[in-house]
Amino acid sequence: MSGSDAQASVVGPTNEDEATTTGSPATEDALARKAQTTLAALLALRGYSLHELACGGFLVARWDRTLHCSDLAGVRAFYERLGGM
Repeated sequence: MSGSDAQASVVGPTNEDEATTTGSPATEDALARKAQTTLAALLALRGYSLHELACGGFLVARWDRTLHCSDLAGVRAFYERLGGM
């Protein structure tokens, strides 16, 4: 495939700013869900579990210890205290 053929097969916005600044609520929800899933996976690698609470916030648990965080920023701060990121 030549260089011009490769460029012709690109689908979607070609400008990075267009792709990342849509700002729609659905996109923001998807990004928040991705951040939550990523933090859950990173915590799991260190032996912790992450649970979203029905009343809001998150619960980080390991063995008989728990930590309540009101938002993902709190979960990220806890993960950073563990030596992550």
